[in-house]
Amino acid sequence: MTYTVEQVDQVADWLRALPAIDDSQRRMDKQGAVKRLAAEIAALQERGYTIEQVADGITGRGIQITTPTLKTYLQRIKKLTGNGARKTARRAVSPAGRKHTGSAPNETEKTPAAGPSLATKTESGAAPRNTRTEFIATDRERL
Repeated sequence: MTYTVEQVDQVADWLRALPAIDDSQRRMDKQGAVKRLAAEIAALQERGYTIEQVADGITGRGIQITTPTLKTYLQRIKKLTGNGARKTARRAVSPAGRKHTGSAPNETEKTPAAGPSLATKTESGAAPRNTRTEFIATDRERL
């Protein structure tokens, strides 16, 4: 089925003329609800509540959610907002740095005295050279 430009423009005019919906009446899915509650959930966890207790409390107030689902949604939110990026970068570099011993030195190896400068470079965003290939080699050794 095809439509004329005039028909589509009339629909567009109608859509533009619709009034805004009251924000408090806007519908959201479970993940949207967790996103909206993320700051409060984090505050509860800082006060000692477990994720299981939080999930039970949320469910008791009408938003049906299991503990694994809540954990998954919170991890997605953290990933999207970048709150976990720094820890992830450290973990990716760490196995290669620990495992690499013995063979010929390369640019990523440092003496113990130079260790803090390597950490500073990594935290500032400049990754050491060969990290990816060393990490892959480490993974192969584990297999």
